[in-house]
Amino acid sequence: QMEEHLVNVYGADGWRGASREKIKLTGELNRAYKTIGRCKTKIQETVRLCEETPGLTAIPSDHYDEQGALDSDNIFCAVCKNYESTDDND
Repeated sequence: QMEEHLVNVYGADGWRGASREKIKLTGELNRAYKTIGRCKTKIQETVRLCEETPGLTAIPSDHYDEQGALDSDNIFCAVCKNYESTDDND
């Protein structure tokens, strides 16, 4: 978020447009763009890994209410599909 804010502030119009001579910190902007790109790539890789993991079962969409909340009774293990949890097996 910090990098996105930096890009929004400096990339558009300098600092609040108060300067007659617009300052653009190109080095900082380039660093921010690269950081944002790396973060997006990590998020995409994580989502892909979660989606491609074999043998896991998703919670059916009808278990969620209108606000997207899930009752604790509807949570189950994605591997063994057991609804019970013990202290030594979360």
